[in-house]
Amino acid sequence: MVDTDATTIFDAAGRMVYATASLGRMLGYSLDELVGAAALGLVHPEDVATCKQATKEATAVDNGSVRIEWRALRSDGSVVWLETTLVNVLKNDEVRGVVVHLRDIFPSVVGWMPSCGGEPSRTR
Repeated sequence: MVDTDATTIFDAAGRMVYATASLGRMLGYSLDELVGAAALGLVHPEDVATCKQATKEATAVDNGSVRIEWRALRSDGSVVWLETTLVNVLKNDEVRGVVVHLRDIFPSVVGWMPSCGGEPSRTR
């Protein structure tokens, strides 16, 4: 089974407090390894600033959301391109976190190269 979609929740400190099993399969980690991990620990070093900015924008307002494309690092060191929507529900007493919906978009960006002058899109 190939997993292309996953959901996770991060707390205000940026630690993963929930993850679907599909995220573990997608990235090659057990749920025990993911839950409690720092969100930015899974981000490709060149995309850390983009992910920080997206989180800042999403958490600036209640129920704020941002969509970005970025690279995650799998447990084996390989890279997966993800389209991600972050939704701020930190003030919702039942969630108290940032809900993150992820989709593996590697097939759609496989031809993208910086030398071609293109770049992944980033929208709100």
